[in-house]
Amino acid sequence: MSPFNITILGTNGMLSSAITGAIDLFSLAGITWHHIHHTQPQQIFDVSLCSVDKAPFKCINGIQLLPHKDIASVVTADLVLVPTIGGDLTLVTENNQALLTHLRRLYDTGCKIASNCTGAFLLAEAGLLDGKVATTHWGYETPFKQRYPQVQLDISRLVTHQDGVYCSGGGVAWLDLVLLLIAEFCGEQVAEETAKAHVLDHARTSQRAYTSIQQKTLHGDMAIAKVQHYILTHYTENVDIAVLADIANMSPRTFSRRFKAACEMTPQQYVQSVRIEHARKQLDITAKPIEQIVHDVGYSDVSSFIQLFKRWVGQSPHQYRMRKTRG
Repeated sequence: MSPFNITILGTNGMLSSAITGAIDLFSLAGITWHHIHHTQPQQIFDVSLCSVDKAPFKCINGIQLLPHKDIASVVTADLVLVPTIGGDLTLVTENNQALLTHLRRLYDTGCKIASNCTGAFLLAEAGLLDGKVATTHWGYETPFKQRYPQVQLDISRLVTHQDGVYCSGGGVAWLDLVLLLIAEFCGEQVAEETAKAHVLDHARTSQRAYTSIQQKTLHGDMAIAKVQHYILTHYTENVDIAVLADIANMSPRTFSRRFKAACEMTPQQYVQSVRIEHARKQLDITAKPIEQIVHDVGYSDVSSFIQLFKRWVGQSPHQYRMRKTRG
């Protein structure tokens, strides 16, 4: 079987590790595992680095990379990957209109298109995410939604894929993206073998373990911000909607509508998110039993909280705490 053709795009201001790391992981799929077990290796992917006009480009850390070819010479490919943009997003998108043209051209041939982290801005700029579910780094949720309201952005997701277009979240989520793509092309066994050979976690699904509730305070609605401050200092108590509405000097119905418009979640969901974040902090910095942490953040039912934590974070409290001890 011929190797799958993978094309990685590069331009000034990108994250070098998201480029060279993806090249390494694709190139070593089917190789490292077999070397370890003294069996016959098989090249599964043929990976090339491309730029406009085959021009060298400088990454955000100052490292210059030399492409194998120019993107115009790529007539067809199985996958094109757009790495993380580390530089100014507006400047990078404005300076790479030629790349957008080639992304659309290759997608129209049936090529799969993928982006890591802020690389999703280039996919959205090219119109490839219109009407599709997508993700990007959780810290860029607001500017992304403002620029591309036609995209169904879900920053809780670590990886999304719809109609041959794939996106992944934060800067090193390219690991999760590449493992998913290896599974898509070669099957779950090869992806699992690649993950094990390189000592990678092949079970992450959510960005929520890394987000901050502070992102929800940047909306400018002072009445709602006042309520948020109250919740932050009373989250262990039974928080009543009527009390919150009084603090905002609104009717409960108006308050609920204004709160959701400002914070993109209901007041109850916000209370839950605050409690979850405080539980995460205690899991990070203390050795308290999980049961004690549950009570500390205002819950009496440990089982219910564990289910809630898993829905929000994508991991159980035990898995979240143990993620730092993996070797």
